[in-house]
Amino acid sequence: MLAIARKIMAEMMFSRVKNNFLINNNGDNVFGKLFPMAFIVGALSGCATGPVALVNPPTATFKNNLVSGTLKLMCDKAADCKMFELTLNNLTNETVEIDWNRSYYINNSKADGGLYFDGIVVAQRNNPRSPDIILPGTQFTKNLVPNNHLNLALFPLAHWETKTMVGPSQGVYLTIKTKTEEKIINSSVDASRIQR
Repeated sequence: MLAIARKIMAEMMFSRVKNNFLINNNGDNVFGKLFPMAFIVGALSGCATGPVALVNPPTATFKNNLVSGTLKLMCDKAADCKMFELTLNNLTNETVEIDWNRSYYINNSKADGGLYFDGIVVAQRNNPRSPDIILPGTQFTKNLVPNNHLNLALFPLAHWETKTMVGPSQGVYLTIKTKTEEKIINSSVDASRIQR
């Protein structure tokens, strides 16, 4: 990608304007060459590797009479952790409901906003939302991102960026319930052992 950027700069430096076109020393229209190269550079610079699981990701396990589950920290190759993978197993004969309006991101033992996941318009991530349900005897998995870690970046093109989780203790506070019972899951993972 650096070589392409250098080629673009060289074409621009040794060019002149003729009839409102940028012309190189060979008489070729520079933009005819530069546009495809600039598009490739822009596309490559905008592509980012999504979070991937570490070989041994920090994981917390939990269990109560309604569910058992795990909370894994998901990190990219630079060990920047930006999301959780939540897995819940319904241990009951009833439907278990996750109340997202009463569930939070826990940053170093303090509540720090709600949780974002696929299916929510990012700009509306703080609005009330419908619960998820887990049918009897089934497993539920969802990737979660802290709401307060999503920022709108305007350069090079408008897009949402996810900040890295910082601190030794990262977790979630979930409210789950059935028709007859409500439970709180307060689970955190030890992020201090991640090599950065």
